[in-house]
Amino acid sequence: MIVCHCHYLTDRDIARAVDALSAETPQRRITPSLVYAKLGRSGGCGGCYPLAHRLIARHLAARTAERSAPQALPAE
Repeated sequence: MIVCHCHYLTDRDIARAVDALSAETPQRRITPSLVYAKLGRSGGCGGCYPLAHRLIARHLAARTAERSAPQALPAE
C-alpha cells in the first residue's frame, strides 16, 4: 500500500526501514522522521505521518510477538 504520495513510499518500504533501524540500535524509539531519513527522504506535506506511525507500531508489535512466541519442538 502506498503510504506517502509525496515520496512514493509503501508499507513495505517502512517495514524494511524499521527492521534495519531496529537492528542498528534496538533500544531507539523509531519515528516516522527517522524511518524517512533511513530511506533517504524527508516528510513532504506530513499527511502520511499518522499512518506511518501506526504502521511502525504495528510492525514492531508483530516482531515482538514473533520473538516471544513459543518455539515448536522438533518432531520425533
